[in-house]
Amino acid sequence: MNVFSYAAHCFHESPTRILEYEHARRVTLHGNVLDLGGGSLASYAKLMRGTYKLTSLNIDPSISPTHVCDITKPFPLETGTFDIAISFNTFEHVKELDTPLAETFRTLKPGGRVIFSTPYLKEIHASPDDYWRISSSAWKHLLLKHGFTDVHVTPLGFGLFTARFGLIYGPLPRILRPICGFFSALLDKLFSKLSRYRRMCGPHIYPLAYIAQARKP
Repeated sequence: MNVFSYAAHCFHESPTRILEYEHARRVTLHGNVLDLGGGSLASYAKLMRGTYKLTSLNIDPSISPTHVCDITKPFPLETGTFDIAISFNTFEHVKELDTPLAETFRTLKPGGRVIFSTPYLKEIHASPDDYWRISSSAWKHLLLKHGFTDVHVTPLGFGLFTARFGLIYGPLPRILRPICGFFSALLDKLFSKLSRYRRMCGPHIYPLAYIAQARKP
C-alpha cells in the first residue's frame, strides 16, 4: 500500500485495521468457511473474495452470527466440516485460547486452513474484555501445540514511526490523522532503506498486528 492511499484511509480507520483489511482483500475463500468472532454485519464480511458458505460464531448477537455462543466452550459444530477458518481481532478478547484453537482444529477438514489476525501494539479495548498481546513466536508455539503445520506468522506495519502513530491514533483529532499517517509511513519507508533501521526498527520489531496462517495435516 502506498503512503497516499494509506494516509487517506487513516481518516476513518486505524492503522491496524487498514493493514488487516488490505490483507483480507487478498484472501480468496472457498467451500465451507468458519468465522470465529464474526457475523453477517462484521465490517470485513464483504472484503474477501471467493465462492463459499459462511458459518460464524460470536458471543455478541448484535452483528448477526450464525450461532451465538462462547468460543471458549466446545463449538456446536460437527468434526471435519470446514475448509477454512478465519478470525479477525477476536483472540485478544478470549480469556482462554486452548479450547478455541483445539475446536478450530477439530472442525477443520484434513488439509483445511486457519487464517486469523490479532493486534500487538494496540491500546486496551474491551469487548467485553481485553486479555492478550501475543508475539509471533508465541503464536507459532500455540498453533504447533494444537497440531497445526505449515505455520506462518506475518507482522503488519511499516516500522517504528507507524507503530508510534498507531498508539496515539485514537486520541488524535480526525483531521490530523491522515497527516500523521502520511508522515509516519513516509519516514518508515525512507529509513527502511538503511539496513540498521530495517533490523532494529522494522515491523518484525514493532508490529501493529499479526496475520497467522496454518494448516491441519
